Amino acid sequence: MKAARMHEYGKALVLEDVPVPDIQPDEILVQVTACGMCRSDVQLVDGYFRKYADIPTPITLGHEITGIVHKIGGIVPKSSGFQEGDHVVVVAGWGDGTCRHCQIGNTHICPNVRWPGFGPVGGFAEFIPVPARYLIKVDSRLKFEELAPLTDAGLTPYRGVKKLRDAGALGPNRVFGVFGVGGLGGYAVQYAKLLGGGATIVAFDRNPDNLAVAKEDGADHIISIKGKSSADVAKELSEAAGQSDLDAIIDCAGAPEDDAVGIQPAVDQRPLCRRGISRRPHRHPAVPAGVPRTDFSRLVLGQLHRPERSHGARCSGQDPPHPQDVLVRPDQRIYRPAENGRSCRQGCDEVLIVRRRDPAEALL
Repeated sequence: MKAARMHEYGKALVLEDVPVPDIQPDEILVQVTACGMCRSDVQLVDGYFRKYADIPTPITLGHEITGIVHKIGGIVPKSSGFQEGDHVVVVAGWGDGTCRHCQIGNTHICPNVRWPGFGPVGGFAEFIPVPARYLIKVDSRLKFEELAPLTDAGLTPYRGVKKLRDAGALGPNRVFGVFGVGGLGGYAVQYAKLLGGGATIVAFDRNPDNLAVAKEDGADHIISIKGKSSADVAKELSEAAGQSDLDAIIDCAGAPEDDAVGIQPAVDQRPLCRRGISRRPHRHPAVPAGVPRTDFSRLVLGQLHRPERSHGARCSGQDPPHPQDVLVRPDQRIYRPAENGRSCRQGCDEVLIVRRRDPAEALL
């Protein structure tokens, strides 16, 4: 088969003939029909990820993958419903399916996660072996080239908006800000309109063309932040939406400048979800210097619920609430040590408590 592979960092991909890969008994061989080109593909070639993982070459790039079922492994259950010829999309991250992260749907932080397009198998090839659990059957009437970007650029903000909604951050009389209306932000605006329960959607960007697209996608208001201070942005927001702060934020740009003009003033009292890859590494102002960056990435992926605006949350049978407490999902079994040394560890019907001065506690 043909495959476009990277043999050296910083060099062009090489289109070459390689063997069609074998499949494991629990895998399905997919004939690739379309694969998106992601910004992270360019960053991979440029060596951006080498400081985190020096992936050995050759690498077959491509992780926004759609295709047709070509061959099915021997132990793929018939109840999965797959048949040869089915149209499918490929989930962009493959967890082991057994760890505690995979069990609650956070396969992207599985300690044994595999990423297609960041190793020997990827979508820039005619065939790719995929674990059956990470294939999704789709309607044959849908276009492959339109489905491909949904597997990454589409699902990434969808997950963020859904988590914010499930945390109670969206709904009527709420103002939701989308920062950065590029490949992810355009989807975020549309999802927010569909899932926001009547929330007012405000898009922020520096590029007037991007803001025009956001308006077409359904944003109620658009605000340019180019060359403006936080006070300027707050004033425009107040004139447009009737309040000078945001009830929830999804950041699809990851730019330090966005923190300065829009996100930083709101983050202490509002839920924030950060999506995508920053143009350059930086520490968000809401994260204490001692909290590892990997912990914060899990924090913004939705482990925490939105903070209460009043005087904290109360857990049944535990000490009174404190101003610095935040809500945590009860199924996480997280606790905050009390001043008297007692701790709340039971799975309460209400919420458990974690002290906000140390966000990393929420990840224990």
